[in-house]
Amino acid sequence: NYLKDDMLKFGIYAQDQHVVVDAQAAAAHDALVKWLEDPNTEKVVYDAKKTYVVAHRLDIQIEGIRFDAMLASYIIDPSRSIGDVKSVVE
Repeated sequence: NYLKDDMLKFGIYAQDQHVVVDAQAAAAHDALVKWLEDPNTEKVVYDAKKTYVVAHRLDIQIEGIRFDAMLASYIIDPSRSIGDVKSVVE
């Protein structure tokens, strides 16, 4: 449960690079926090609600989310069960 359970990792994919960061240490990465909080840097996420909540729990005010793949999948087909990113892509 992302509202109260311990957070484990942040996965970030940008410019053909994938990085996994320990969630508890994410706030200590100044460059990462600056990027996440920059409203001018567009971000694409899977489940924006969860992303906002997790970031807020880490005292990070994420800005610049322009697209939510989970929400888009729901809008395209509300009857489809959405389990994870892989199922949306398929």
